[in-house]
Amino acid sequence: MLATAVRHLLSNALRFNRPGGRVRIGLEFSAREAVLTVADDGEGIPAAALSRIFDPYYQAADFLTRRVGGLGLGLAIVRRIFEGHGGGVGVTSRPGEGSTFTAVLPLS
Repeated sequence: MLATAVRHLLSNALRFNRPGGRVRIGLEFSAREAVLTVADDGEGIPAAALSRIFDPYYQAADFLTRRVGGLGLGLAIVRRIFEGHGGGVGVTSRPGEGSTFTAVLPLS
């Protein structure tokens, strides 16, 4: 399931990136948790949409979704998987500058 969640994050970063944009992936460990970051140089997510971006069937930008496809389920699945493993996922984004998704998992 975790592999599925990571694939969704990577797929979104690639699909919603701008032409020639970069995708950066990071993985850090502390004594208590692992933190995965996936960042892109895409269009970004409007501030008004950030609170709903992980809701099932929600699509922040209809014009982008029509171009790249999708049902608005990927990020909802990502959230459920990480939360099901005792972690969580969040996003920071600025329109025109891209998005960074951060997923955290506790280490046992």
